[in-house]
Amino acid sequence: MNNSEFYDSFTEDYNSMIPLEKQIESKTKFFKRFIKDSTKSAADLGAGSGADSIALAKLGLDVTAFEPSIEMLKQAKLNFTKQSVAVDIYYKKISEIDEKFHHSFDLVVSLGNTFANINVEEIEESIAKVIELLKKDGTAIIQILNYNKVLSAKERIVNITESNEKQFIRFYDFCGDKVYFNILSFQKEDFSNRQLITTEIFPYTKSLLEKMIARNGIQELELYGDIKMANFDENKSNDLIMIINQFR
Repeated sequence: MNNSEFYDSFTEDYNSMIPLEKQIESKTKFFKRFIKDSTKSAADLGAGSGADSIALAKLGLDVTAFEPSIEMLKQAKLNFTKQSVAVDIYYKKISEIDEKFHHSFDLVVSLGNTFANINVEEIEESIAKVIELLKKDGTAIIQILNYNKVLSAKERIVNITESNEKQFIRFYDFCGDKVYFNILSFQKEDFSNRQLITTEIFPYTKSLLEKMIARNGIQELELYGDIKMANFDENKSNDLIMIINQFR
């Protein structure tokens, strides 16, 4: 199934697998680093269930979110209501964001490995869109898994988590040049009551993303290995976090 269908089918269990409150807490601490007195607006690209948007809104920013899964978008709207935040959210892929939003945001964020779900036909346009959305002196933050490490180690298990009732196993299949991401979920008391969903992901590496960003006029790029801002190590870091500062 394609990426949107993949997340559509898993929306009901998403907050159980990755608890919303824990996400909001960790993302609020992370985003605080990037908020200056002049930071008033933010765009959340690939909003998922809305945790990043909620964190940004609770930090006092005017937040606009974009999400390509209609079921995740519905879940995000419910979470915005539960968390008492006002966020405008649109059903759009990054590459489809309207020109009316260009040069509109002080901060643009795309966390949660969103860029690994963008196919090769749309990735360069999506990188360009991130930069086009920024105001002068704006900052963009892109987080993707460190696929230099993933492709080198070919470790299949990504994560094993659980809720009160279910177990969730996230794992890869490496099939030639292609990588597939799977989520197996099942009832703890009844393994026969299980669901396996699969989608292709696109393991963009540090060097490839750096080249795409440079082609859009960005000469300086900060790289970190996690949301605690550890130094990035191609062989050891689990994440690649790219900080783009736009100077027009």
